[in-house]
Amino acid sequence: MVKTDKCVELLKEIQLGLRLYCFNIHCSDKFAGIIKEADNKGEAIRQYYKDKSGKDRFLTDEEAIQSVFDKDDIFCRLAFLKALTFYVLSPMVKIADKHQQLEYVKVCTVRDPYADVILDTVESFGEPIYVKDLEDEFMEVCPDMDSIGKYLSLALSKYDEVKLPCRKKRYSMDDLVFGDNGYSRHIRKAESIGLITKEEAETILVSIWQVIDRANTIFDWIAGMYAKIESLIPSNGSYNANVQAAPDAQSAHFSVDLTYIGKIYNHISEDVIPNTVTNTMFLNCVSAADFSAIWGLKGVKKAKLKYTIFVLKEKMPDEWYKLAANSIDSTPQKCSGASVPVGWDTDIRQIK
Repeated sequence: MVKTDKCVELLKEIQLGLRLYCFNIHCSDKFAGIIKEADNKGEAIRQYYKDKSGKDRFLTDEEAIQSVFDKDDIFCRLAFLKALTFYVLSPMVKIADKHQQLEYVKVCTVRDPYADVILDTVESFGEPIYVKDLEDEFMEVCPDMDSIGKYLSLALSKYDEVKLPCRKKRYSMDDLVFGDNGYSRHIRKAESIGLITKEEAETILVSIWQVIDRANTIFDWIAGMYAKIESLIPSNGSYNANVQAAPDAQSAHFSVDLTYIGKIYNHISEDVIPNTVTNTMFLNCVSAADFSAIWGLKGVKKAKLKYTIFVLKEKMPDEWYKLAANSIDSTPQKCSGASVPVGWDTDIRQIK
């Protein structure tokens, strides 16, 4: 599961980057008081350490200030995390290739002073990964319905270190920026002694909130996707992954060939059914012999969907075909006789 492994590594990077100590200010309250009173902060810090050790530890005032609170390192860290959460893991727009991904990043970050960090990060981490990619990969690897429990256990075990669905504490933006929390205590202390401005402090805290909020959303999407896959496990199975999300999908009634259904799905997605219908949603329809959930969606080409049901019946039990046809207020005869473009019918029937 190559994309799944990459996704887990990205989630680890995000969680590590959000650790509180990455935003620490390194000074005692007494030392902070000295820095606050000093007109030249760097000189005061150098003198403080020189008095303690007898040596000048720093070559420049700037280096001395960075030893206490390195705002540039924090801004770079946040740019790195924004790159992962907004442009590598499930970007908010569908991106076709690497070139389009980089162009999209350039447009979105044109006014960001750390745009180069974001762009370099996106370039180094490769093309984006969407939650749908993880779902499709699972369906490609899992050979049949009876194996879903086994393969789901394998997939979820990969998330053990990030403990999906793992979430940083939920903050509102006001709570994180203006409230008392682990992040704000360090950032506001740096502001109070003059190492950063009020505007810089608020920019840092807003950026932290943006990354946490986006990471929470991605975690929720991933957990929800696996919960829907779990709902496909045959009702006579004993497996229970206990994925913490409430799937809407109905229980499976018929065992299906996942590889075959995946090929059919790829063939009809964005042609017969809109891309809002995921692989799992389509598989739910097939296994339940019930296409009513997608029949009324905008963009569905109904004649082609009827013919798709006719083609699918070759891989399904006899009773499945009538139930599937009836689910869209049709009949087996109307599905097999649906008017579709010449050649399209041949193409879909050749899928094995």
